[in-house]
Amino acid sequence: MDGWSAAPAVLPSTLGIPSGMVTHGPLAHLTNDASAGFSGLEAFGELGSGGFGVVHLVREIGSATLKAAKVLDRKVGSALHLLRNEIYVHSLVSHSLEGGCHPNIVRLDNVIANMKKVTLVMEHCSGGTLSDLSSRLGNEVLTDAAVAGLLLPVARGLAHLHSVG
Repeated sequence: MDGWSAAPAVLPSTLGIPSGMVTHGPLAHLTNDASAGFSGLEAFGELGSGGFGVVHLVREIGSATLKAAKVLDRKVGSALHLLRNEIYVHSLVSHSLEGGCHPNIVRLDNVIANMKKVTLVMEHCSGGTLSDLSSRLGNEVLTDAAVAGLLLPVARGLAHLHSVG
């Protein structure tokens, strides 16, 4: 499984993440321990890919809960600031509510990094994408109520993001 072999992890500071951020949340899992590599995940297949990496369907060994693992290549230098920002925002949002993340925002559970790759282990959302929905619908048009049902959770999640800064 390419990209899933164990490798030493790196400290968040090598990603340009302020050390004060590692006291809570997913960033607290980043250590220099070699066991913090990808060895704790079992991959079941690719969910999708893009210009910066690949998303795999995974589960943590010993758990039945499926998760999404976004594996990003650290060599994509121009995108490193986007990665830092994504981790930072997820860390803020994941702990902005008592009891965890907002129900309309994908939860970041862990960040695993080595010298070549960074993996964001996230909540798996099994409902599919808007592109999947569009393909299923073909030329069929959604009702106003269906569109509202799709957009209301997005608006709630966005409102929460704005409320935490």
